[in-house]
Amino acid sequence: MLDHMLDGRLIFGISPGGLLSDAEIFGNLEADRNAMFLEAINQVLEIWAGKPPYDLKGKYWNISVRKDADRGHRSGICGKAAAAAASTNRRDGGGAIFKGCH
Repeated sequence: MLDHMLDGRLIFGISPGGLLSDAEIFGNLEADRNAMFLEAINQVLEIWAGKPPYDLKGKYWNISVRKDADRGHRSGICGKAAAAAASTNRRDGGGAIFKGCH
């Protein structure tokens, strides 16, 4: 569907972050933000290449939709976006849970 809406063209711009003041607000001023970014991008690629349920563990990020999958919720393209973007949980407990598109 997205392919048809965009007529086969998509520009996907990514970067490891913005201002140092943003890093300070999010509590990762002293963290290796490039390593965090690389881990996140690799997890997105794993999600795109794999099939749900996803249960990815990393140094900085944990991504799981296993709980929803175990309850019979479907996971499709929207589920992939939710897993990649909003279902990430930082190991320190930060982050958000997104049930989306079920």
